[in-house]
Amino acid sequence: MANNKSNIPTKDLSELLETIGNNYFYIISKWKEHFPDEELKFYC
Repeated sequence: MANNKSNIPTKDLSELLETIGNNYFYIISKWKEHFPDEELKFYC
């Protein structure tokens, strides 16, 4: 998470990040289905 300017409570943010991490490959596959011509880029 780049920032938490929305002030999401730490517990909720941790649960959200865990859910995203656990479903990473599913999320990526659905993203590619919806945006087939877009290249994925990740910024750290």
